[in-house]
Amino acid sequence: MRKGSTPISLLALRFKIDRNFASQENFEMIIAMYLCNNFEVFHTKSIQLIIDYNWKQCQIYVWTISILFYIFLVLLSVYSQIWFQNHEAEVALFCYNSFFFIYEVIQASSRPKIYFSTTWNYIDLMRILLLYAYIIYSWSEGDSYALMGMLSFVIMLSYLKSLSYLRAINSMSNVFIIYLASYDS
Repeated sequence: MRKGSTPISLLALRFKIDRNFASQENFEMIIAMYLCNNFEVFHTKSIQLIIDYNWKQCQIYVWTISILFYIFLVLLSVYSQIWFQNHEAEVALFCYNSFFFIYEVIQASSRPKIYFSTTWNYIDLMRILLLYAYIIYSWSEGDSYALMGMLSFVIMLSYLKSLSYLRAINSMSNVFIIYLASYDS
């Protein structure tokens, strides 16, 4: 080792932290921070380090879900303009929609009280169920005018949802958190 100009600093916490990201203890700590009403706690160095550590651990997962959602959004947008009522494209939309439905079910089953306390989750469920209704109505040779109206609403909700995936970008994450804090209050 060479002698450097920057000092080494150590931080010791008075509580045990399980560094295994997938552990139940880590999950309970994240839930406790989420439910914390004292926002001054988040200005402490130790809590910021915990949040940064957990963000680094789940960033690949968030990026993967974000990319999958944006692929779905592009497919939905192209479908609405070029492939309207194309059954092959509707099967692809159905598969993507099923993936996101399962994703929502997993989230809801892990912490239903928290899941159903957030407006964004209701928007997600409404978007998913409306897309299912649209596809079933399309497959049953429904009225084109009604189908376009349903699809327009699905697209609007999908673009609204796409804003939440901007949190995958570090610089956008703080902007998104500030926006959500002002939206929920």
